[in-house]
Amino acid sequence: MAYLNEPVKEIYRHRSSGDLHAKILIGNNDIFADIVNAFLFDGEPVIREEDLESLMPVSEYAKNNDVSSLERDVVKKWKPGNAQICIIGAENQMDIDPDMVFRSFSYDGSTYMTQVRNNEKERYPVITLVLYYGKQMWNRATTLYDALHIRDDLKRHVENYRMHLIDLRRLDEESVKRLRSEFGAIVKLMINPDEPDETIEFRHKEVSRDLMRSLGIANVSDRVLFNTEDPVTMKRLLTEEERETMKELGKAEGRAESVTNLMRSLNLSAEEAMNLLMIPAEARAAVMEQMRLYNA
Repeated sequence: MAYLNEPVKEIYRHRSSGDLHAKILIGNNDIFADIVNAFLFDGEPVIREEDLESLMPVSEYAKNNDVSSLERDVVKKWKPGNAQICIIGAENQMDIDPDMVFRSFSYDGSTYMTQVRNNEKERYPVITLVLYYGKQMWNRATTLYDALHIRDDLKRHVENYRMHLIDLRRLDEESVKRLRSEFGAIVKLMINPDEPDETIEFRHKEVSRDLMRSLGIANVSDRVLFNTEDPVTMKRLLTEEERETMKELGKAEGRAESVTNLMRSLNLSAEEAMNLLMIPAEARAAVMEQMRLYNA
């Protein structure tokens, strides 16, 4: 990862490769603005990349008469000109975290308290987006009520914090279209490997390549990626062989989900479910591998 200097490598040494590459990619103002516009403003170009200012992703909080810290993925100030509007954070989740709603709540709270400790004259709203890349559908709490064991007669006294979860692999077509940067091309490939985007150009080639590799969605061609001065799109990145591989992977993922659902609903073994779905013998090893990943 030539785009990381040594101090940055040291800071992020504990992160998974997928989480690290996603953090670096969305840390770019053009990608971050695209994501925020897509999911907060219905794809309208409300936020411009030049209006974003990166903030330290570490917030301090009091703990046992001492000061501890929370490390965020990416957090930026939206400040067109001299008129600050809000603070927006983005968290990458490669796997399901049952406590993510509490973490998101804590990130927002610690960012508010940072404004208080800094004696800022005006305090601004904080919004956190949680970008989930996993293959399994998110099945844990996204609101504080869902995460708590709470009596109904107490709910009116407890604010129901809602986490802004974006389940990338299960976005509908309209939501994907709102993403206009290379992040959108990557999301589109995650959802449908049969249809690589033909229009979006890559500005951050190396980290986008590394993110796709770490997500296991494409082993893109370095020859095409770096040995050209022409604009690079997802369609150019993938060779015919790689496209065929992606198609087969997509089939295996879809079959794995169908087999898993059938096993649960009819109490069948994997073999019985695959027999019922008439999955060819030569495809079953790939399906079993995707089931292992899907149910991990």
